Amino acid sequence: MKKGFLPLSLLLTLTLLAGTSLLAGTPDNEVKATPQNDQQPTAESYLKSLKANQHTGTIDARQVLEAMYQTKNLASNRDRETLNWTNLGPDNFGGQVKAILFDNRAGNEGTILIGASGGGIWKSVNNGITWSRVSTNNMMVSSMVQAANGDIYVGTGDGFNAQDYNGLSDFEYTSGLIGQGVYKSTDGENFVQLESTLPAINDNTAAWAFVNELAVNESGHVFAATNAGLMVSTDGGASWTVASDEEGTELSMNATDVKVGSDGIVAASIDNKCYISKLGDINAFMNRSTGDSVSLPFENVSRLELAVAPSDPNKLYASAVTSFGVHAGIFASSDKGDTWEVILPATNSIDIYQTYGNYNNNITVFPNDPDRILINAVNLWQGRRINEEGLYSWDTKSNGFGSDFNPFYVHIGQHITAFNPNASNQIYIGTDGGIFKGSISGEEITFESSNRNFITSRFYSVAPTGQENRVVGGSQDNGTIYVSSTGNTAKEGEIIYTASIPNHGGSAVVSTIDPNAAVVSSIAGSMDRTEDMGFTFSTQFLGSLMGNTQVFNTPIKLWESYDNENSRDSVTYAKKNYAAGDVLKVKSGKNNDHPFITPACSFAKW
Repeated sequence: MKKGFLPLSLLLTLTLLAGTSLLAGTPDNEVKATPQNDQQPTAESYLKSLKANQHTGTIDARQVLEAMYQTKNLASNRDRETLNWTNLGPDNFGGQVKAILFDNRAGNEGTILIGASGGGIWKSVNNGITWSRVSTNNMMVSSMVQAANGDIYVGTGDGFNAQDYNGLSDFEYTSGLIGQGVYKSTDGENFVQLESTLPAINDNTAAWAFVNELAVNESGHVFAATNAGLMVSTDGGASWTVASDEEGTELSMNATDVKVGSDGIVAASIDNKCYISKLGDINAFMNRSTGDSVSLPFENVSRLELAVAPSDPNKLYASAVTSFGVHAGIFASSDKGDTWEVILPATNSIDIYQTYGNYNNNITVFPNDPDRILINAVNLWQGRRINEEGLYSWDTKSNGFGSDFNPFYVHIGQHITAFNPNASNQIYIGTDGGIFKGSISGEEITFESSNRNFITSRFYSVAPTGQENRVVGGSQDNGTIYVSSTGNTAKEGEIIYTASIPNHGGSAVVSTIDPNAAVVSSIAGSMDRTEDMGFTFSTQFLGSLMGNTQVFNTPIKLWESYDNENSRDSVTYAKKNYAAGDVLKVKSGKNNDHPFITPACSFAKW
């Protein structure tokens, strides 16, 4: 059967230019192509266009919350209980990971919990070889911490990548999805929403809509960096107080990070400034971003990440990022934040964040070495002090362009690193493409994917194939994935198309006549046609020559005719003698058994 397609209008044929930058010290010295923000549409702008108020162009958190609560009360909810959903996978690709926690309860030393932005909480009891879901709610996890008594606190809401954040004063953000406050578990299996953190519609600050980071100190006090300020609970989350500075001013501005040290010090990023309470007093925070020669900068800083060295709470680190997503400097302090020194100035020669610093940005200090840090950015970077004068060396430790067969491969877009407390030479990294396990040997770190049965991929589109458990979808950061139900597992997926960096998949359509024929796409209008489900692609299709930099996800519709007289098909059919002119209904020999009607004893044209 010959396939036809509706013409795609308003597509600009453009050559997409990708900016390139040399990343010093990559494990295989590759040159990495990095598209700049103005060269192609972004996932953030696309998601914002879907969610924003059609009249104002912005997203009001209160309106979203109101819609969520109204949905819960709809009478049709009882109808949804009759729907039986089956998870189709894929079970070999992971989605965005924001939280990693090693269970500290006795007897659970090998248990790891991870939180996904699009899939809740997952657990492994075999060092990350396989995962199983433990949370009943589809929580959008942003952070996770555990108190000394074993209680686990989970923050929700995706509030980063916020070029339009503006302190949420106008409730504008680009891609973040509103969360449901904080959840708590006393057994590591059941997670209950804390009523004290339920986002309130009638609160003009939309408090608890985004819980960006959580921390807990040795006394069990829980700190939450939220869109309505730095919140503190001393009673296990039953009630919360807004922290304040030494002058009594409440720190109710947008808070994006909070870290605690072994001696009680608390460091928080509030309104993109560093506030420190050396003794952990929630009413004694001091601003350490004043812009003078020994403090941190505050002008043109849109995200500030902090870290406290586990082995030396006097040693602090900070990473400042501009509104363009590039780093404005990485800093270190050896006196609890009283004075800071630049350990990596803003420079194009070592471009850690590649314009994604508002999204991928985290600092982790080695447990037993306060002068050695790892930075999660597009790739993993290491900074290490090499002399008494405070000079740091910098090099990349992962390569985001490759495959699982490359020992240095870690999916691009990194959010968190956690050291295994039971094996100091082992780390786990949460990325936009799932979870990866690293083994440290001296200066070298090798990695392996740890995504088996971690079913958390996020999709921009899904294309049914007409066959049960067989589907094609355009995913976030993992290209276009085909689940055939015939792989090593019924849910195993295969990437059949990638044409962008990051590897976003776009719209896709599958033929109802030939189940192996499909049109797939990526961002900015890249599009290709395949007749063998991604094994080969048509040379007579515009493909990558298509382009539309104004569109992130290009809608596709497939036109097919079941009665095209120019299509060739033939069958051999003889069950009895027929008279000329008798009408037969037979199955196609080439086109997926599609039935057609034809007069007997004639040449069928269909």
